[in-house]
Amino acid sequence: MIFDNAWLRRGPMISVLLTCLLAWGCGPSYPKIHSRESLEILLALRTACSTQNLERLRKVEKALDQARKEGKLSQEEADTLSRIVELAREGHWQQAEQACRAFQKAQVR
Repeated sequence: MIFDNAWLRRGPMISVLLTCLLAWGCGPSYPKIHSRESLEILLALRTACSTQNLERLRKVEKALDQARKEGKLSQEEADTLSRIVELAREGHWQQAEQACRAFQKAQVR
């Protein structure tokens, strides 16, 4: 049998190891934020995700579209924020919030 009891006991340890690797930069990379609008959208998006609030998410989408049209976001910023919005829209609220947090943390590295 491939997964014996010893393997199952290591499951939590493997989860911790993978989480540490992601936290230390082995996970996805995020662009630097270059505008105040990007930061404001990111913060509003994280709030929408943490509260799992569709109305807030809609407001974030509108702000994102407006900032994109006005050229206030880099293409990388807009694409990254859009991917996080899509995660939330699909109901993956926790993953979307984690992505927001990682995006924020990437700004201080």
